[in-house]
Order: sequence, then C-alpha cells, then structure tokens
Amino acid sequence: MKNPEEVIYLNPLELNGPEQMAIDLFLLEKSFTEKNFHMAIRFYTWDGDWLSIGKNQKEIPEIWLNLLKNKELKIVRRPSGGKAVLHSKGLTYALIWKFPPKSKKESYLKTTEWLKDGLKKAGVDLFLGDKPVDISNSNCFATATLADLVDKDKNKQIGSAQYWKKGHLLQHGEILMEP
Repeated sequence: MKNPEEVIYLNPLELNGPEQMAIDLFLLEKSFTEKNFHMAIRFYTWDGDWLSIGKNQKEIPEIWLNLLKNKELKIVRRPSGGKAVLHSKGLTYALIWKFPPKSKKESYLKTTEWLKDGLKKAGVDLFLGDKPVDISNSNCFATATLADLVDKDKNKQIGSAQYWKKGHLLQHGEILMEP
C-alpha cells in the first residue's frame, strides 16, 4: 500500500459465523502490525441464518438456545459489543480503523454519516437514531441510538457495535435488506 490513507476493500464473502468473525479479527490484528494500514472495510453475507451475540451480552434467552439445540439457528459471539443480531438476508459490514476519533460517540457519528451519505447516493434516505441505550432488551434492532440509522418512520435499518483494542476500532453493522 503506497498511500497511508488508502482504504482496503475486501470483496464480499458468504461464510459461516466463526469464519466471518475470524476475518474481522485478523484484519484488526493487521492494523497493529502493518505500517501503512489505515482502514479496511468489507461487506458480507452469512452462510445460513446466524445469530451473533454481542461481546458483553451475558445471558442468552432459552428460546434461542432451543433453536440452536434443534439446529434451526446457529449462534456465534462477536468481538464487538451490542445486543444480538439475526443475520438472515441482511448485509453485514466490518470497518477496521487504525486511527479513529478517540471517543466512541464521535467514531459512531463519523461512520453513520459515511453510511448515510453512501446510501443517500443510492436513493435511500436514513437518519440517526435518537433513543437512549436500552440494556433491558437483548435484541439489537429493538431500539435505535445515535450509533444506528432509521428510516423516515423511525424503523431501525442499520445497527452498529464497536470493539476497541489498542486504540484501533473494529465496528460491525447489519444493514437490513428484507426487514
């Protein structure tokens, strides 16, 4: 990479949950060791229906465990925080950022603005969520904070979560394609 501001874009892959998380963590590790690494972004889909559980989500509802036991759903833990996200016909993004803004709020605002602007060019108008964080609900899409984007009817369309390590950022997000 010649330009230190160059963004690495990886072609979309459809893989299982553990493989997707391993690639995202591999890219985060590369951001520590590669001198010219600035940012990487990738969009991907999941092989089958997966529920990703946020890093800090301690309890998994029994109904989800029953779905897992009956092989109706697969579950993987994300390194990023946030609540559970069902990955089924959506588009996931991972952003790895070597020099993000130092505050979580500022980095969320920056990334949601990028997403909002990009989608606007595709004819999709989205807006920042405005609800406070609700730790009582285990579903990521149950509420929309400043880290999320909603449509004109306030329905959450993109949910995002972060993982910080050594000042570098891995941000995951799910873009609903068929809500």
